[in-house]
Amino acid sequence: MSAAQTIKTLVLGVGSEHGDDAAGWRVTERIADLAIDSVACRKIATPIELIDWLGSADRIHVIDAAVELTGDVIRCSLNGESDRHRIFDHAATGTHDFGVARAFELATALGQSLNHVTLWLVAGYEFEKLEPISHRAQYSIQECVRQLADVIRQQKNYHGALRPV
Repeated sequence: MSAAQTIKTLVLGVGSEHGDDAAGWRVTERIADLAIDSVACRKIATPIELIDWLGSADRIHVIDAAVELTGDVIRCSLNGESDRHRIFDHAATGTHDFGVARAFELATALGQSLNHVTLWLVAGYEFEKLEPISHRAQYSIQECVRQLADVIRQQKNYHGALRPV
């Protein structure tokens, strides 16, 4: 992406190299491989880092692994009260002492808008230190990449031209 291009969409993968916790990073890497114009991808290690990125793009997609999901991928738009309550009511579990929901709560308390943020939760099963991603989570990662790429393409078609991938 050249300096003249504006980041319209930012994809933030939250994670680590500990088993399925790497799901957010893997989704972000695969979206980056698509080389879609005006889309930037970043990997972050702790959810608190989200606060630093909230003002950097028109649309932000945050991807994180989660346990006990009702499906392989859950998409939550933070511009709706029902999704916000669902996220904020969910207790933080996993490898983060300060989870994504708490980071979003803090951002809101600091006056930052979340209306342009979508959270993608990817089903995770195994979070052991330095273990590979489980086969079940690999499927969830592929499904998240497919869904997220479709959403980005739809948004770009609505708001501007998309370069073929």
